Amino acid sequence: MSELYPASDAVIHPTIDGTYDMVVLEAMSHKLPVIVSSSEYCGFSEHLNNEEAVILNNPTDPQEISIGIQTLTNQLELRNKISENGFKKSQAINWKNTTNKTLDAYKKIL
Repeated sequence: MSELYPASDAVIHPTIDGTYDMVVLEAMSHKLPVIVSSSEYCGFSEHLNNEEAVILNNPTDPQEISIGIQTLTNQLELRNKISENGFKKSQAINWKNTTNKTLDAYKKIL
């Protein structure tokens, strides 16, 4: 994948049943802008806002997906902002932070 991401312009992930969807996080870590389903359909989107990704309200609507692609194609400043903010988000979500948060949750329970 490390060879594929740099050859890509964006990742479009209109899922209707995704839990965490690591592909979105991986793409963001390669500074790619992402188009992804809202948190209703994609669990990872709970971590995202409109400055970190193009978020689809209805991932089964081809017109909405097309508008998202056109947005990234035609609005270079927004595309760059989404890429940079997504990259920053991806750097904050790592195994060390995840482990610490998990341990904190266990401590609260115990």
